[in-house]
Amino acid sequence: MHTAFIKKLSVDRIHRRVVSVSDDKTARVWDLQTGRLIATLRIPISAAGHEGQLYAGAVSPDGKRAAVAGYTGLAGENDTTVYFFDLEYARRAYTLRLNDAATTIDNLAYSDDGRFLAVCLSREGRAFLMVFETRNFRRIALDAAYQDHILGIDFSPDGRLVTTSVDGYARLYDARFKRIKVRKIGNEPFHAYFSPDGSEVAIGFNDAPRVAILSGVDLSDRHAVDVTGLDKQKNLIAVAWSDDGHYLHAGGESTGEGSTAIYRWDNRGRGRRERYDAGPYRISDLHALPDGGVVYSTGAPSIGVLNASGDKRWHRERDTADFMSAALDFRVSPDGSRVQFPYGNGDKQFGLFSSSDGLQVARNSELALLPPLLASPGMTVSGVHDGAAPKLNGQPLPMDKHESPLSYALAADPHRVLLGTTWALRLYDRVGRQIWAVPLSQMALAVNVSANGRWAVGALSDGSIRWFRMADGLEALALFPHRNGRDWVLWTPKGFYLSSPTGDQYIGWHLNRGKDKTPDFYKAVQLERLLFRPEIVQNYVASMHAGAAAPSVPPGDVFDINRLAETAPPRIDILSITPAPETPGRTPSATLRFAIQEGGIPIRDYNVFVNGIPVIPTRDRILKNGEEHALVKEAPLELYAGDNLIRVESSNGQSLGIAERYLADSGEPPATVPPPGDLYVLAVGVNTFPELGPRWQLHYAASDADDFAKTFRNLGGAYFKRIFTKTLSDNQSDKPTGASIVSALNFLQQAQGRDTVILYLSSHGISDPQQNYYLVPRDAIPEHVEQVENGQSFEHTSLIAWETFFEALRNAAGKRLLVVDSCKARNIGGRFDAQWVKKRSASAGFALLVSSKGSENSLEDARLGHGLFTYALLDGLQSACDGRCEGDITLRQLYEYASSVVQHLRSKEADQQTPQLEAPAQLDNMPLLKHTHPTWVSRLQRAWRHSLNFLPSWNGNGYFREAP
Repeated sequence: MHTAFIKKLSVDRIHRRVVSVSDDKTARVWDLQTGRLIATLRIPISAAGHEGQLYAGAVSPDGKRAAVAGYTGLAGENDTTVYFFDLEYARRAYTLRLNDAATTIDNLAYSDDGRFLAVCLSREGRAFLMVFETRNFRRIALDAAYQDHILGIDFSPDGRLVTTSVDGYARLYDARFKRIKVRKIGNEPFHAYFSPDGSEVAIGFNDAPRVAILSGVDLSDRHAVDVTGLDKQKNLIAVAWSDDGHYLHAGGESTGEGSTAIYRWDNRGRGRRERYDAGPYRISDLHALPDGGVVYSTGAPSIGVLNASGDKRWHRERDTADFMSAALDFRVSPDGSRVQFPYGNGDKQFGLFSSSDGLQVARNSELALLPPLLASPGMTVSGVHDGAAPKLNGQPLPMDKHESPLSYALAADPHRVLLGTTWALRLYDRVGRQIWAVPLSQMALAVNVSANGRWAVGALSDGSIRWFRMADGLEALALFPHRNGRDWVLWTPKGFYLSSPTGDQYIGWHLNRGKDKTPDFYKAVQLERLLFRPEIVQNYVASMHAGAAAPSVPPGDVFDINRLAETAPPRIDILSITPAPETPGRTPSATLRFAIQEGGIPIRDYNVFVNGIPVIPTRDRILKNGEEHALVKEAPLELYAGDNLIRVESSNGQSLGIAERYLADSGEPPATVPPPGDLYVLAVGVNTFPELGPRWQLHYAASDADDFAKTFRNLGGAYFKRIFTKTLSDNQSDKPTGASIVSALNFLQQAQGRDTVILYLSSHGISDPQQNYYLVPRDAIPEHVEQVENGQSFEHTSLIAWETFFEALRNAAGKRLLVVDSCKARNIGGRFDAQWVKKRSASAGFALLVSSKGSENSLEDARLGHGLFTYALLDGLQSACDGRCEGDITLRQLYEYASSVVQHLRSKEADQQTPQLEAPAQLDNMPLLKHTHPTWVSRLQRAWRHSLNFLPSWNGNGYFREAP
């Protein structure tokens, strides 16, 4: 979702897509039927300031092209610009430079036949209307008589044009764009739209809750719209006619608490009024839909569709916390290391964040940190919250023209004032002299100063929280806490970050590529190998709050996000997706054609995904000579019934290029669902470590791996076409040495797009101080274990880095699952932290099922003959989750069942063991087996095992993943 106010909506005439433009410097394309985000359109922007803010957008009537503009004067180059995008593939199609010194473009509109584009420009106190032919973009009309911004513009079906301006006038033009009528209609007229037959014009207003209905021929009054009783409605700026002209809709801003309404009048605005709830924020735009509903946007920001009866068909809410009213509840610890903030927008929850503990949800009663200091002896600040000019002890605090104060906080020693404004953070001394100013790309809605006087902390309107040094205003750290209360990402100025498993999907870096090229945008997850460095971030934050003058990264880590172009991901362009003719009884399919060009480093590989599932077998992705620099490929795709998201990825070994295209459901009856493909299971279990000594020995890891593979081999035929299993364990002829495990991973590369791949690992897992993780194979040697425990560097090791397994699964096609029944061993250095593995698996797009949390051990028991977690998994598969599964046994069902069995069977005096599942949405309910009914013998065995009491044999150490 946008992170700032949505200014304008534009809908194509075939009602497939709606385009929104926003102050956040992006335009976004949405599917009207589902509300799914199809694409984000980006233009050249400035890092701070207004350049790139979008105020206007228009979709061509055929839905093929979108024009966007706003504060797009290219940073004072007197080259005001309109950017055009091909909506089918979300890429820049054309750039119109107006060679004009206008400050902003306030509005755009296509004529109904697509022949003309109207452009509304403004600069200091004046505005201009220009009309261009879209065939060659020759300007054919100009009206420079406007005295203020043009906020309303629309074409009639026969080509006439109407505008409204902040100067208080409505203007009407004929089909040759000759002005035929100018009429003063009152203060602050806003949106204006012709009725579908062109006979009337509806105009909304910003200064009062009123709507004017004028003649579409001469702008004379037609009739008044009933607005009686709308006492709490501040204005009705947005208006829209229904497709048949029978209904008139309007919306705006409410002056009171509670929801904002969209109103509807029948009989062309002459009839009775109905009210529909649209949420708590100001309606910024409206457009009617053929079925009688409306699509609307708000300042939250949010976007949604109401159907003809006023019910919400869909509503996309903001992803960011709302800091608009956070000034008093934005709290900081004395050293600045922890922050507490309200999520806002009616939420009663608060977020509590520290780099060591991550993001937690707190209640109002748990607000233990310090609120901003708003008053102190000899320091009185006024004019910040009442709309007046800010003053310190009666003396004005200097700001820029048109800048408004939003928040402030005092520093007690020495006395200083931190002021947050609409586009800056400013620090003043005790007599009001400015010490420093930091330009911002967003509004500083709440600010605070740490009690030790070292950190200025700001909560910005884009949902981020940022730390600035009080000494000089230099930004030192940034946090984005997602509104869902789970996802977050914390990053340093050089780009190194720490995040929740999927938190790095929500931030990224924008790189301009000149005036005429589409900018690049790289999500943090695309740079994970370079920038996801928890140990660097933790050390950096510790040095920040320990008093270091300039926190820095370790000497060997010289990468800086400002050098991103040197290692930029490959650039991918989806050229076409050609659906195959639909054939009854056959799965829908298409042919994908795409191009990849190297960024800063040669291309290493590529992959294609359909709804998150990789569909190109490994053998078909081998690059040919010369393709490491550029390539063009075609790939056949099997599609799913309903919606399909096509994604192409390409890696250069350090960063990942991504391009996506969304194919909406055609609405045709679903085609035959193809049967599941093959199943590939690789199971690894290590009991014996000859070089490491007896304290490392395990008892049941080998039998766990044997029985895991055997269960799928015996039961998988009821669901999968074919079953292929491979087992490496101490009980097999193929022993689980490091070389044999790595070699066996090639077995998984045989899978294809409809297949399922499961990798099962049961052994010790250890980590170094930098949180790099290693599986311990049978032939591990003590020297290498010690190197890991001490964080020493090495060129070769007998241990297997987790990246080896991740790469094997990332490169495999089909649905992919990693099962890890492993933990650190008692009295052995290092620890196994599932959180790190969850993060890596999330970015690689496969599902992860682990036996315990990072601080816990995994239990074994002789009477079960298994590790407790693996026993629970096998029991669920063999018993269809004790009757809880209907039809297919899915990953989610198996996880929930196994978790309950672990909690039931473990000794209550033993350590906790909490299984973990991290799975992308498309894999969360992936089928693993068909439902089967256990025999009466297996039921008796289960009943006996589940009645076991661990306490009689409890020996003080418990039954752990190492020896009992």
